[in-house]
Amino acid sequence: MVNNSYLVTVLIPTYERPDYLRKLISYLIKNFNLEKTKFFVLDGSEREAKINERICQETGIKYKYYGPEISVTDRILSGLETVNTEFVLMLADDDILSPEGLNAGIEFLKENPKYSVAHGEYVYFLKREDGTVTFSPYYSSFSFEQENPLERIFDFLSNYKPIYYALHRTAILKEVFKELSEHVEPKDYHMAELLAAVLPVAKGKVKKLRCIYYARQIGQSIPGNTIYPSQYIFNDKFYLRYSKTKEVIKRYIQAGELPEEMLEKAVDYSFQAYYGSQMTHKTMSALFSTLKTTDYYFPEISLNFKTELIKTLPKAGFVFWGVNDLMSSFYKIFRAIRPDVTEIEIVDSFKEGTFKGHKILKPAAEKLKDKTVIVFVDSNYLEVKEYLNKNNINHFSHNQLVEKEPSEEKIPYYQDISKQAEIMINDYLSS
Repeated sequence: MVNNSYLVTVLIPTYERPDYLRKLISYLIKNFNLEKTKFFVLDGSEREAKINERICQETGIKYKYYGPEISVTDRILSGLETVNTEFVLMLADDDILSPEGLNAGIEFLKENPKYSVAHGEYVYFLKREDGTVTFSPYYSSFSFEQENPLERIFDFLSNYKPIYYALHRTAILKEVFKELSEHVEPKDYHMAELLAAVLPVAKGKVKKLRCIYYARQIGQSIPGNTIYPSQYIFNDKFYLRYSKTKEVIKRYIQAGELPEEMLEKAVDYSFQAYYGSQMTHKTMSALFSTLKTTDYYFPEISLNFKTELIKTLPKAGFVFWGVNDLMSSFYKIFRAIRPDVTEIEIVDSFKEGTFKGHKILKPAAEKLKDKTVIVFVDSNYLEVKEYLNKNNINHFSHNQLVEKEPSEEKIPYYQDISKQAEIMINDYLSS
């Protein structure tokens, strides 16, 4: 039964970080309507549990102790079982939720029953030792609004951005975490994140709203080793893990209309698209964090490709060599502009040892010989250029082939988003 006096429940998993929890609760109490919003702390701590419990008792926030032996997934499932509001979301103990963004999501989902998830703009922030605060786009979320769930899943995984902290319908998220608890290993955070995202997309549409929604503090919210897709799939256990995940997804989608073989291929192709798009830039973005200030907050910069110039490039084999996020976007457009080019080799800068820390290391000149090299390097480009010229290797910078100026109509919107983010982050830090 849904409790009509409350609209939404916010679940807050925490682990051994009372200082973060205290600051977050102070911010939440100051900025949210406690008559409409429930907060529930799910504590997996061991050393700091008593402090966390006292913080919640003093502030009237609901608290439950689980201890470190209970996985995050099972903690959230247990918390969800007590939720009786129509909507629910997870909030990491070191992150920030926008009250305006939350309210916008609630209103949208109330009016649009075909949607299972709503969220908005996300930002990263970091408070440095000198007291200054910087923030940047965390990721630009998208809407996925196709009627066919298979199309939504394929589009979602092809353009994957996490929706773990988005606003969900409670009934759907309860089902999702029950599936996670039964079919995903407790510390398999990678597959848990993917399944927790794909199943709501299978159940309903996803809406990205034009407002600030969430700020993520740089660091690791959930304890455990970070797993990169390239490490994850080249693992003996991958097929077994993926097979279990696929069966759950197929069961969610299958309503008797689709042949088993078609359903199987559709899920496989969707995950192939995900791993293909994540293999290079995911590692880069995790290891190289570029923080920008308010004036440069443009997560949806329009990429105007210089089509005519790209058409004049040689037909010889191409090498895409670099370490920035533009490579995956550029690759898709390049293939559309130049279907005559059949040979494109990706030189992963980490695998090939191109970069070590911030010091550039040279790949073998023989690997690039007789190729046209497109370099995706924002810094150290002059050093790369000098090396390529010295070895008589034909090359272009990606900056020569695209124009990255934001379109005029988007500038006011993102300037406004930047201001909202800055106010929210400063309010949190002063709590």
